[in-house]
Amino acid sequence: MVAPLTLRDSQGRPIGLGKEVRKDEQNALYEVTRRPEALAKVWLDPLDRRMQQKILAMVAARRSSLEDFCAWPTMSLHNSANEVTGFLMAQVNTSEFRPVAQLYAQDLQVSSQSSSQASNQDRPRNGWPGTWAFRIQVGSRLAQAFAAFHEAGQVIGNVSEQHVLVSPQGQVKLIGADRFQVNTPQETFAASTGLLQFTPPELQAGGIATQQRTPDHDHFGLAVLIFRLLFGGRHPYSGVPVGRRMPSPGEAIASDAYAYAEQPRPYVKAPPGVYGPEVLPPALRSMFERAFGPDYHQRPDARQWQTALSDLALALVPCDQNAQHERIPGRPCPRCEVAPATAEPTEPASTASVPAEAPTARADTPGAVQRLWQQVQDTPPPDRLPAIPDIPDPQRLPPLALNLPPRPRSVIAPRVQETVLRWVLRLLTLAAVMTVVGLIQKSVLAAVLEVGLVVFALTVGRRFSVDWDGMIDGFQNTEGRFVARLTPTRGQWQTYHAAVAKRRDEIRKRFQELRDEYARLESRYSEETVYAQYQQELLELDQQRRLLQGAAQDDTVRQLIEQEASEALNEYLKRQAIAPNTVPGLSSRTALHLTTMGVRRASDVQTDKLKVVRSDLADELVNWRSGLVQFFHFNPDNIPAAKLEAARQQGQTQNSAAFRQFDQRVRRFAGTDWRSKENTIVEQLRDLKAQAKQYQNALKELDEQSRQ
Repeated sequence: MVAPLTLRDSQGRPIGLGKEVRKDEQNALYEVTRRPEALAKVWLDPLDRRMQQKILAMVAARRSSLEDFCAWPTMSLHNSANEVTGFLMAQVNTSEFRPVAQLYAQDLQVSSQSSSQASNQDRPRNGWPGTWAFRIQVGSRLAQAFAAFHEAGQVIGNVSEQHVLVSPQGQVKLIGADRFQVNTPQETFAASTGLLQFTPPELQAGGIATQQRTPDHDHFGLAVLIFRLLFGGRHPYSGVPVGRRMPSPGEAIASDAYAYAEQPRPYVKAPPGVYGPEVLPPALRSMFERAFGPDYHQRPDARQWQTALSDLALALVPCDQNAQHERIPGRPCPRCEVAPATAEPTEPASTASVPAEAPTARADTPGAVQRLWQQVQDTPPPDRLPAIPDIPDPQRLPPLALNLPPRPRSVIAPRVQETVLRWVLRLLTLAAVMTVVGLIQKSVLAAVLEVGLVVFALTVGRRFSVDWDGMIDGFQNTEGRFVARLTPTRGQWQTYHAAVAKRRDEIRKRFQELRDEYARLESRYSEETVYAQYQQELLELDQQRRLLQGAAQDDTVRQLIEQEASEALNEYLKRQAIAPNTVPGLSSRTALHLTTMGVRRASDVQTDKLKVVRSDLADELVNWRSGLVQFFHFNPDNIPAAKLEAARQQGQTQNSAAFRQFDQRVRRFAGTDWRSKENTIVEQLRDLKAQAKQYQNALKELDEQSRQ
């Protein structure tokens, strides 16, 4: 269904709808014409009578204290039949305010990184300061928003991180008010739904949507939100199960499985390598104990949380080791003390911790490796050589064999023979012309003039239109053939010169190859000096040493735990059913539709199955599944001892072989006299230089041969 372009407010004035901002299967958000500060939320299908009354009650309960922290309905919208079809509310700048879940996601990503990477969590990300003080400030403002609701006589009921937006300045806005519980003097309109991970234990058993909520119930959800803000996005009930399978968030809350309790629960323990309420002052830690304790009447209210967190923010001092960290006076910095989380499988499963009782592959491996490494460190390094050495002139090699055919035997070289014969023929020709002309004209002067005319024609006369060039070419060709007949060794000399040219090309090509190879060796010299070889071998030995020291913790046992944790996580996801009270924004109709597509449980939330799902709902499903993965913790103590022992034996075999290889390599390294070891590349450069000189001399000799 498409919303009408024009609606009317409660006073009958037309309200024009502008650009669509967001849309889901139930309603859509629109900009309002000529009212840039407002948004219109319009339902696509007709609302039932109960929901229409709820919207009217929300408009009547409008308070400035509520609007300071919430996009509260300010005016009802009606269709042509005067039925309530939506409401107006103040527009929240989504470019500035973003879901608090994004702040959690940043912390959860950092918690799975190494200690060195984790220091980057203090940098601003997405416009938010990355400090602990900022999260405490957000928690205080959030408690202030809850207090404003309760003091106005309202109850949120549907507590969820999806309803909380945060600005870079730490301001808080609540959205989705139509899903909250609304109280009037006459009646109560219950919250439309609720998420189990924010629902107190006393409400976990019944139907969430039908139960009336109280401020005490909101206080539980508020404490969960504050816990996640203060402690890296972790859920307070997300612990390592002891002696039982991993429960769902709702099951953990219903069974009072608070993982960070001062008096540990017998069936759950806190995850390893993380900080929790123990870093807080005793009074604030006690507030979490009461918030997650069995007596829900003892839960701290919103104003108590606001005051306690404000006092905590004022009491923080800079960390002695990292000025970007904050700590509580008299207590260590939580971010400096904490180790990366190690027992939480992610996708793919992260490294799980080895049980304390799991034996290592070699008890003295670190000591033995260190003793061998000391031998490496005691080996003196070679002297540093210059980047490119001065290669001395090589010893002269014998002349290169030219492999030419026999040189033709002749007194006069063929080129000299041709030149002499050509000029003799030319002079005889001129003499014959002069004689003939003189006999015919009976005058010596006429013969001389005739010869002069011939010379003029062959030189200056070429500029005229007569084809003198053709005549000259014909004469020269005839002259060449005649000279060839008079020089019987010409063919032998031609064969000889062709062989010289071919051999010269071969030697020139090889000479260029030698020069290129010399240049390559020169460029590699700095990398292949003895000192560079020493450093490279030292680096590889150090890497092998580090691997061996890590292997002392038994990688095979660790791999077994990772595999078991991954399988347990898959089984856990298969048990988590998709339902309206587990996924934000999921209606019963949509849940049924997902079932028909084979998306029934968290394990079914996969990219290929979500292609036909609305994009915003697909994002919610993916976020819900990611939250379950973060909630899950695997207890390696549940792995059978026989499996651990088999993995230990396999690791011992692998580590022993690696240790022997390292021992042999260290012995070779320590037994090498690096100071006196020759730099072979210098010898190669010297040999190349000698060969290049040999080929250069051969080229000079062939050039002399070709000129003969």
